Amino acid sequence: MRHSCIFPFALPHSTTKDTTVNGHFVKENTLVFVNLWSLSREPEVFPEPEAFNPMRFLNETCTQVDRSKADLVLPFGAGKRRCPGEALAKVEIFLFLSVLLQSCRFSVVPGQAPPKVDSKYGLTLKPLDFQVIVSKREVL
Repeated sequence: MRHSCIFPFALPHSTTKDTTVNGHFVKENTLVFVNLWSLSREPEVFPEPEAFNPMRFLNETCTQVDRSKADLVLPFGAGKRRCPGEALAKVEIFLFLSVLLQSCRFSVVPGQAPPKVDSKYGLTLKPLDFQVIVSKREVL
């Protein structure tokens, strides 16, 4: 979820009064978008942001998830306007992926390059088209 948020610019917001953000003046009634995509790629927060590195979310002894690091991933937005379905979505994603990984084996189509972890851009980010072989996992 850190690597590719589905809704990269969140829902548009509007300022309710003149304000200053990081030294920049923002006039009342200005349309504002939060760039969630760039937040998840900030090199100061996520060194080597394009690399898949689950270890970045573990504590120094690599024995537990460091909540302060994990909370920096914001695919559902932040603050009062964060997605109200976040808890349900996380449970559903966990169940869906758990069943797929327990039941299926995924492999690259012979002679084809492995799928790229990249997106098609639009209002939402969608994965590039790819082909894989999905077969039933052997029960031990």
